[in-house]
Amino acid sequence: ATAIAVGATSSARTATLDAPASFSNRPMVMNNNPNAQGDRLLDLMAPGHKIMSATAASTTSYDDYQGTSMAAPHVAGAWAVLKSMVPTASVATVLTWLQTSGTTIIDSRAADALSISRIDVAAAARLAAIEGAITPTVTVTRTASVTKSRTMTRTRTATRTMTRNPRHTASKTRTRTRTATKTITPTRTATLTPSETATPSETPSPTLTASVTMTATALPAWSTSVTNGGFETGYAQTAWTQSSVCCLRLISTAASPFLPRHGTYFAYLGGVPNETSILATTLTIPAEATYLRLHTYSYSPETVCGNDVTTVKLNSVLVATIPQCYATNTLSGYIPFSIDVTALRGQSSIPLEIKTVTNGTKNSHFLVDDVGYVSAPTDSIFRFSSGLFDYPVEDVIRSAP
Repeated sequence: ATAIAVGATSSARTATLDAPASFSNRPMVMNNNPNAQGDRLLDLMAPGHKIMSATAASTTSYDDYQGTSMAAPHVAGAWAVLKSMVPTASVATVLTWLQTSGTTIIDSRAADALSISRIDVAAAARLAAIEGAITPTVTVTRTASVTKSRTMTRTRTATRTMTRNPRHTASKTRTRTRTATKTITPTRTATLTPSETATPSETPSPTLTASVTMTATALPAWSTSVTNGGFETGYAQTAWTQSSVCCLRLISTAASPFLPRHGTYFAYLGGVPNETSILATTLTIPAEATYLRLHTYSYSPETVCGNDVTTVKLNSVLVATIPQCYATNTLSGYIPFSIDVTALRGQSSIPLEIKTVTNGTKNSHFLVDDVGYVSAPTDSIFRFSSGLFDYPVEDVIRSAP
């Protein structure tokens, strides 16, 4: 009840700016009223569609990801900025700053239009600077110093004349002077804490400048030496051969919910009953390569594993059998799938075949994109590729002959 719930919006770099991401949940308007703590089922929106993020591959590697798990850190970072400005601000106050200063997003994916604020950190910071300075504590110290100096001079003169005879007369005079100076310096200190509200004389307008420098290491040429590994030459594939029993074109473009992992095109096997889809090419294995990396996405409503199957052959040897069924779905997005090629390093004309066979009951779908070489399981093939949703980095390692 006290969590800050965050939805994801898309960016202009990869989609329509500030559109609700297709994977982002949304409540009905009537169900999004605040509770006693002021929290809602959905509080804020933040960028979450194809966000460039640091990866664990190296200290200078980056990759594109998308999901509400990419949107929530944006809010956490914004929260940290505002709390650093006004450390005493409450949760409700910071949330209000983000909601009232953000860009309004209209989510019309359902029958009712839901309005949610997408965070604007600079605008929220300006609001925090203004409201955070409304009631300052003012202490005024006054010191009064007065110096009084008084000088008193007192002179006393006495003259005495003595006459003994007319021929001897003497006069004696004695003068005594006394001077006194007295200095008085009183000091008074008063501390004043006004009870009234102080109003700042001007509105602070902080300027926030974000500077991001990324020095991603370029991928070695051999890692992308699988010709057209991202299928981006379009429908006319020269490096890959494709066949379909029911005459489907295996190279495809986005058709919801099936999307490419990177770019515009991907390979789409299966998808219809009684289908045999075969995608094949020949490889030259670089001497530096350790694994052949494919990114695969599997979706099937089959409850029986084995009715529909995808197989992978390298050098005419079966290296993987992937049942297409509900239990093996990768609904979290494309998953990196690696095949050990150390035994084939430096060799050329190595055949690779990916085949999906479906029966006549339910349709299974098997997608392939971003094929290349890596030297370690955690390496990324395309530095700035993007998944359908967030996906794990674990690989399924297969051994080649």
